[in-house]
Amino acid sequence: MKIKLKELGKQVGNCLFLPAFLIVLIAAFEVLWGHIEPLAATAKMLILVAEIGVILGVPICLILSVFRRARSLAALGLLLISCLLGLSLWFWSLVLADELAGAFWTIMGLCLAGVGIVPVAFIAALLRTQWTPAIQIAVAAVAFYAIVSMSYFIASGAENDPKGRRHRPLY
Repeated sequence: MKIKLKELGKQVGNCLFLPAFLIVLIAAFEVLWGHIEPLAATAKMLILVAEIGVILGVPICLILSVFRRARSLAALGLLLISCLLGLSLWFWSLVLADELAGAFWTIMGLCLAGVGIVPVAFIAALLRTQWTPAIQIAVAAVAFYAIVSMSYFIASGAENDPKGRRHRPLY
């Protein structure tokens, strides 16, 4: 199951590489032109959806992971929730980096494979002594990695049935 999730992740990653690259490129141009307000509205909406997903989805997936037949579904659900949380963290970090660090450092963060924007926003918040956004970025990043780790842990549990039975994955 863990291997199938990794393969699924690679396939999703391959399908999302070009759109993600285009989003990073568009975000860089938006920062250069100073039109970050539409991205801020998108970030607020994504944060709301991610909050709902984490608050409702994680407990449901953890309850589903108790049942052997539903473990693969729970692992897939947690993986999707982590993607949603990561996307909202990225958009929010983009807006914060532009507000706190300026266009140059925002573009530098985007040039670091796109994910460099999160540390740039975190460091900018620390340097501007804005502790609340810095703590929120750190907590969201830790939550993202914790949810991904839970997903892979549950997927490995779906693979290793103690009675030796093999189950078909639900996806």
